[in-house]
Amino acid sequence: MKLPIGAVKIRDSLYPSQLIEILGTRMVLEKDTLRYDIRFIDSRSMILIPVYENKKLVQAVGRRISLPSNLHESYKISNPLKTEKPFYIVPKHMRYWYLEGAPITEFLFNWDKIKTLPHLTLVENTFNAIAYSRFNNFLTTNFGSHLSNTQLLKIVRSKVKTVLFMWDHGTSKVANDACVRLKSRGIRAGYINLPGQPDEMYYSTLITMSIIGHFILSTNKGADIRCLNEAISNFTGSFKPIKSKTFNIYLDKLKEYKLLDTKVNVEDFGGRIPDILRGKYAR
Repeated sequence: MKLPIGAVKIRDSLYPSQLIEILGTRMVLEKDTLRYDIRFIDSRSMILIPVYENKKLVQAVGRRISLPSNLHESYKISNPLKTEKPFYIVPKHMRYWYLEGAPITEFLFNWDKIKTLPHLTLVENTFNAIAYSRFNNFLTTNFGSHLSNTQLLKIVRSKVKTVLFMWDHGTSKVANDACVRLKSRGIRAGYINLPGQPDEMYYSTLITMSIIGHFILSTNKGADIRCLNEAISNFTGSFKPIKSKTFNIYLDKLKEYKLLDTKVNVEDFGGRIPDILRGKYAR
């Protein structure tokens, strides 16, 4: 499988700074475009995110962007993007594009790395996965709000021990079903019923919830806990950004509620807690 003709690296495109600016609206930085080999196809006005497995290209996620109707091809090349806001990501129809071949639902993004880790947090959107993975090593996407049988088997055969779903609001039923299926294969799984979409929440909130969720899943001595909202709210009180000075109090409460019965190193859960909770990465 090969990338389409004309799929160039962002920095080699006709207007790299404008593309970086638009990707920035989805919290994707220039260094992320290099890390994940993100491309742009000028002829299709499309941002392309390759998907690799076993170091081979297996799929790609294309996100179309729109140009103003008065920005003709000749103008675009000779006088690139002088309009104030020339780009926006197409919001509805014709939003996604994939390579021919195996469906995207057979894969998980950045799986070559993630499969070697003990914990896995899944979000729906590729841009979210790229942005939040800067602060949480085991966060990625399964490309939607459904866990396919192929994806499930990949998880079962990996080193992953706990799975946390942080799909968009309104997916509790399908997330719960996925948890049941994983549990039947020996994987501890839970989900957080977000009040909206990850884009609408603070970095510090989402990442902390992810780490705490895996704390609970890894050390829970009690009954079956799939929806973690109640357990988390017992010691956080809300989904607001969590301050560094109170984090240790929350960990003490985990022990008090017998959800944490061992001394766990936060770094084992893939998050740079001090910087995150100081708000360095909050938006």
